[in-house]
Amino acid sequence: MLECVERFAAPGAHVLDVGAGSAILMVAALKLGADRAVGLDIDPVAVRTARANLRANGVAARAAVLNGSLPHPRVAPGVFDLALANIAGAALVTLAPHLRAALRGGGRLAVSGILTDHALDLERAFAANGLRVTERLTDGDWVTLACEAV
Repeated sequence: MLECVERFAAPGAHVLDVGAGSAILMVAALKLGADRAVGLDIDPVAVRTARANLRANGVAARAAVLNGSLPHPRVAPGVFDLALANIAGAALVTLAPHLRAALRGGGRLAVSGILTDHALDLERAFAANGLRVTERLTDGDWVTLACEAV
Protein backbone atom coordinates (compact mmCIF):
# COMPACT_ATOMS: atom_id res chain seq x y z
CA MET A 1 0.00 0.00 0.00
CA LEU A 2 2.84 2.42 0.75
CA GLU A 3 4.06 1.83 -2.80
CA CYS A 4 0.72 3.17 -4.08
CA VAL A 5 0.90 6.16 -1.76
CA GLU A 6 4.39 6.94 -3.09
CA ARG A 7 3.17 6.79 -6.68
CA PHE A 8 -0.20 8.53 -6.36
CA ALA A 9 0.21 11.15 -3.58
CA ALA A 10 1.19 13.96 -5.91
CA PRO A 11 2.17 17.38 -4.59
CA GLY A 12 -0.96 19.40 -3.87
CA ALA A 13 -3.22 16.33 -3.74
CA HIS A 14 -6.19 15.95 -1.44
CA VAL A 15 -6.15 12.49 0.15
CA LEU A 16 -8.88 10.48 1.89
CA ASP A 17 -7.94 7.54 4.14
CA VAL A 18 -10.87 5.30 5.08
CA GLY A 19 -9.99 3.10 8.04
CA ALA A 20 -7.17 5.47 8.94
CA GLY A 21 -5.98 3.45 11.95
CA SER A 22 -2.66 4.93 13.08
CA ALA A 23 -2.67 7.43 10.16
CA ILE A 24 0.58 6.06 8.75
CA LEU A 25 -0.74 6.34 5.19
CA MET A 26 -1.88 9.93 5.80
CA VAL A 27 1.52 10.84 7.24
CA ALA A 28 3.26 9.32 4.22
CA ALA A 29 1.01 11.14 1.74
CA LEU A 30 1.50 14.48 3.50
CA LYS A 31 5.26 14.02 3.78
CA LEU A 32 5.31 13.25 0.04
CA GLY A 33 3.66 16.59 -0.71
CA ALA A 34 -0.09 16.05 -0.52
CA ASP A 35 -1.76 19.32 0.42
CA ARG A 36 -4.49 17.95 2.67
CA ALA A 37 -5.55 14.60 4.12
CA VAL A 38 -8.77 13.49 5.77
CA GLY A 39 -8.96 10.22 7.67
CA LEU A 40 -12.00 8.29 8.81
CA ASP A 41 -12.12 5.51 11.36
CA ILE A 42 -15.00 3.87 13.22
CA ASP A 43 -12.84 3.24 16.30
CA PRO A 44 -12.55 6.27 18.64
CA VAL A 45 -9.23 4.95 19.99
CA ALA A 46 -7.84 4.82 16.44
CA VAL A 47 -9.03 8.39 15.85
CA ARG A 48 -7.14 9.61 18.93
CA THR A 49 -4.06 7.62 17.97
CA ALA A 50 -4.16 8.93 14.40
CA ARG A 51 -4.39 12.53 15.60
CA ALA A 52 -1.45 12.00 17.96
CA ASN A 53 0.65 10.45 15.18
CA LEU A 54 -0.14 13.33 12.82
CA ARG A 55 0.98 15.80 15.51
CA ALA A 56 4.13 13.80 16.26
CA ASN A 57 5.05 13.85 12.57
CA GLY A 58 4.46 17.58 12.17
CA VAL A 59 1.63 17.30 9.63
CA ALA A 60 -1.47 17.76 11.79
CA ALA A 61 -2.17 21.26 10.46
CA ARG A 62 -2.91 19.77 7.04
CA ALA A 63 -4.99 16.85 8.28
CA ALA A 64 -8.28 15.98 9.92
CA VAL A 65 -9.30 12.65 11.41
CA LEU A 66 -13.00 12.04 11.91
CA ASN A 67 -14.93 9.30 13.66
CA GLY A 68 -17.11 7.36 11.24
CA SER A 69 -17.11 6.01 7.72
CA LEU A 70 -18.48 6.90 4.31
CA PRO A 71 -20.78 8.54 3.62
CA HIS A 72 -19.79 11.18 6.17
CA PRO A 73 -21.40 14.63 6.52
CA ARG A 74 -18.00 16.34 6.71
CA VAL A 75 -16.56 14.61 3.64
CA ALA A 76 -17.63 16.43 0.48
CA PRO A 77 -18.08 14.43 -2.72
CA GLY A 78 -15.79 14.80 -5.70
CA VAL A 79 -12.90 16.58 -3.98
CA PHE A 80 -10.25 13.90 -3.44
CA ASP A 81 -7.41 13.08 -5.82
CA LEU A 82 -6.52 9.91 -3.93
CA ALA A 83 -8.52 7.63 -1.64
CA LEU A 84 -6.91 4.89 0.43
CA ALA A 85 -8.52 2.02 2.30
CA ASN A 86 -6.75 -0.79 4.10
CA ILE A 87 -9.82 -2.65 5.34
CA ALA A 88 -11.58 -5.97 4.81
CA GLY A 89 -12.78 -6.75 1.30
CA ALA A 90 -16.44 -7.20 2.30
CA ALA A 91 -16.54 -3.67 3.70
CA LEU A 92 -14.96 -2.36 0.51
CA VAL A 93 -17.78 -3.83 -1.59
CA THR A 94 -20.27 -1.83 0.49
CA LEU A 95 -18.10 1.29 0.36
CA ALA A 96 -17.45 1.15 -3.41
CA PRO A 97 -20.09 3.74 -4.46
CA HIS A 98 -19.08 6.07 -1.63
CA LEU A 99 -15.37 5.80 -2.43
CA ARG A 100 -16.12 6.64 -6.07
CA ALA A 101 -18.32 9.57 -5.02
CA ALA A 102 -15.48 11.01 -2.91
CA LEU A 103 -13.06 11.04 -5.86
CA ARG A 104 -12.67 13.61 -8.61
CA GLY A 105 -12.88 12.29 -12.15
CA GLY A 106 -9.55 10.63 -12.86
CA GLY A 107 -8.82 10.34 -9.13
CA ARG A 108 -7.05 7.26 -7.85
CA LEU A 109 -8.10 4.65 -5.30
CA ALA A 110 -5.75 2.18 -3.62
CA VAL A 111 -7.17 -0.59 -1.45
CA SER A 112 -5.47 -3.38 0.45
CA GLY A 113 -6.34 -5.96 3.05
CA ILE A 114 -7.99 -8.11 0.38
CA LEU A 115 -7.61 -11.86 0.30
CA THR A 116 -6.73 -13.15 -3.16
CA ASP A 117 -9.89 -15.30 -3.23
CA HIS A 118 -12.08 -12.18 -2.79
CA ALA A 119 -10.30 -9.82 -5.20
CA LEU A 120 -12.40 -10.67 -8.27
CA ASP A 121 -15.68 -9.89 -6.46
CA LEU A 122 -14.25 -6.58 -5.35
CA GLU A 123 -13.01 -5.77 -8.84
CA ARG A 124 -16.55 -6.36 -10.15
CA ALA A 125 -18.05 -4.13 -7.45
CA PHE A 126 -15.58 -1.38 -8.30
CA ALA A 127 -16.29 -1.65 -12.05
CA ALA A 128 -20.03 -1.41 -11.38
CA ASN A 129 -19.39 1.83 -9.50
CA GLY A 130 -17.14 3.65 -11.96
CA LEU A 131 -13.76 2.50 -10.66
CA ARG A 132 -11.46 0.91 -13.24
CA VAL A 133 -8.82 -1.42 -11.78
CA THR A 134 -5.46 -0.41 -13.24
CA GLU A 135 -3.16 -2.60 -11.16
CA ARG A 136 -3.34 -5.74 -9.07
CA LEU A 137 -0.39 -6.26 -6.72
CA THR A 138 -0.19 -9.66 -5.04
CA ASP A 139 1.82 -10.55 -1.95
CA GLY A 140 1.17 -14.14 -0.92
CA ASP A 141 -2.54 -14.45 -0.09
CA TRP A 142 -3.08 -10.65 -0.09
CA VAL A 143 -3.93 -8.26 -2.88
CA THR A 144 -3.68 -4.50 -3.29
CA LEU A 145 -5.79 -2.94 -6.02
CA ALA A 146 -5.11 0.39 -7.68
CA CYS A 147 -8.07 1.97 -9.47
CA GLU A 148 -8.97 5.09 -11.43
CA ALA A 149 -12.28 6.92 -11.17
CA VAL A 150 -13.93 7.01 -14.59
